[in-house]
Amino acid sequence: MCEEKKVTVGIGSEALAYWFFRLNGFLTITNFVVHPDIGRKQKTDVDVLGVRFPYRSENRKKPMADFRAFTAVKGKPYIIIAEVKERTCNLNVSWRHKHQKNINRVCLAITK
Repeated sequence: MCEEKKVTVGIGSEALAYWFFRLNGFLTITNFVVHPDIGRKQKTDVDVLGVRFPYRSENRKKPMADFRAFTAVKGKPYIIIAEVKERTCNLNVSWRHKHQKNINRVCLAITK
């Protein structure tokens, strides 16, 4: 009788998200800190921030297939702002409070 062994990989959820996006053509920044306009204390952070440009390809001679959702739209870049959780999906308080305008700060950081 064969006994199944459970194999675990020593990779954290944020690293897994980083590699998923990276291997699908995103240029990524991990732990992107969102700073306030005044003061020193950080507002929050983005676990993985990335951009994937249209028509990119890994290995030009024998292209590797990317995740279909990232190749469906042609001619426009994808921007990801990823909050990574190991278990239940739940945004940090800093992202849920509109008055903190953290998503606005991230958008301004990548567009200006």
